[in-house]
Amino acid sequence: MNKKKEDKVSKGVNQVFDSDLRFEYDGEDDGHLDLIFKQDSVLKKRKGANDIDFDNYRKEIRDNAVQLFSRWLYDVSIPFNDVNYEALQAAINAIGQYGPGMKAPSYHEMRIKCLKKEKKTAEKLVEESVEVAKKNGCTLMCYGWIDRN
Repeated sequence: MNKKKEDKVSKGVNQVFDSDLRFEYDGEDDGHLDLIFKQDSVLKKRKGANDIDFDNYRKEIRDNAVQLFSRWLYDVSIPFNDVNYEALQAAINAIGQYGPGMKAPSYHEMRIKCLKKEKKTAEKLVEESVEVAKKNGCTLMCYGWIDRN
């Protein structure tokens, strides 16, 4: 196998490991995986003086993000209790998976593209509910999307 292929194979193998596990080998072959793979909690106890404290760094980054988010929340007059919606956490997770540099959605994207997708999703939910209602002999009070404009 040539060097480029070996590099690709080794990179692929390294990507399989879980992010909270670290590879450590002390030269002995006892056959126990826990001697090779150490959890972060074990590694944190062995931190040296020169190691960066990532917990404080992540806390500062989170505090900054929360402050910027709350500033936007105040600016657009969104009620405080809206942060309790589960959909907000899903959105924050998706933004975090994208990473830095994600552009905010445009007015057109929100008003046309995303709204059409949500309308189709709502219509599918109503269709499913109508089928269940027919089976059970129930009546739905609303059979579709209601536009208030």
